[in-house]
Amino acid sequence: MFRLVARAASALALASALALTVTTPALADPPVPAATDLVGVGSPLTQGLYNRISSDYNAALAAAGDTASPRIYSWDATGNTSIIPKSGADEIRRPNSTQAGLFELTMRTNRTLDFSRAYRGMLSTDLPNTLFVAIARDAVTWAAPAGGHAPANLTAWQVRSIYACEVTNWRQIDPALPDATIHPLLPGGRFSPSDTALALYRVLNKLSVTSPFSFGGCVAGVATENQGTSPEFQDPDAIVPYSAGHYVGQVYGGHGGPGDQPGSLTLRSFGGLVPVDQVNHIVASAFGASQFAYLVTTAVRSEDWYSTEPRGVALRAIFGFNGWVCRSNEGRAILRSYGFVPHPGCGAPEHS
Repeated sequence: MFRLVARAASALALASALALTVTTPALADPPVPAATDLVGVGSPLTQGLYNRISSDYNAALAAAGDTASPRIYSWDATGNTSIIPKSGADEIRRPNSTQAGLFELTMRTNRTLDFSRAYRGMLSTDLPNTLFVAIARDAVTWAAPAGGHAPANLTAWQVRSIYACEVTNWRQIDPALPDATIHPLLPGGRFSPSDTALALYRVLNKLSVTSPFSFGGCVAGVATENQGTSPEFQDPDAIVPYSAGHYVGQVYGGHGGPGDQPGSLTLRSFGGLVPVDQVNHIVASAFGASQFAYLVTTAVRSEDWYSTEPRGVALRAIFGFNGWVCRSNEGRAILRSYGFVPHPGCGAPEHS
């Protein structure tokens, strides 16, 4: 126990020592990391965030003259089908979602993977040795094309009814709206929903304990989440789930790129709550504290997280309560830049 306390104090000191103004281009797929480095995979929604964490943390280590500590690297969710995450690792199928990343994390040892980017907290179905370390909050809302037929606000039950295909025409929402068929879109489709789609599903499913929710047959798939540049969004009757934080990062943080822009889509109020604070350019505080709130977490194995060996020390030095992401000005600024709100319990592991 005393060794763990000492390690925690060392992590806080490291976070302070690394509080340097070091900004480097964010990595996409990394070079081949060393066997001792910390390597992760997982959610596409947070890959840009973790790329920036990786590049800036590694640069801060170098600037501090630290050549011994493990570096951190994160593989994108898209690219070559198979990857070898680090030197000496197993070749794996590239994970393209939270669930795929968690599967590989639990199936492998730290010879191959050390963490997974997760866009959710703990579920009862997760393995007991998996920890979800909170780093930030997000919230899921819905979006529609500007100038289209969708109203400025929908209640949670109205969105649920639309995605269950029980409400199919705008006039069922409001007789003053156009007489037009609603076209609900779902990233990944009904049978392979994306992280944002699953976030919406869990929000809608919690609305009733007696009537489980499922996506209806009228719901069409769209290939990529959190973007509005696909041809499907030229439809004035389209609606789609959207991460409020990712939208903030795209529009105000400058982190969107080709195929990663809201395009014609605008975020709409959900349950009477505005998702984005247009003055401070952050997820609106009331929205981020509502039923639509969602967690950004780093999933790790419990044996690695609590280890007193260099790997465990490094994991906590980056993601722990006293670590670089949670306590340094630079780490917290990165979270905000990508649209996410630093979690008040940042660095605290949640056991499954």
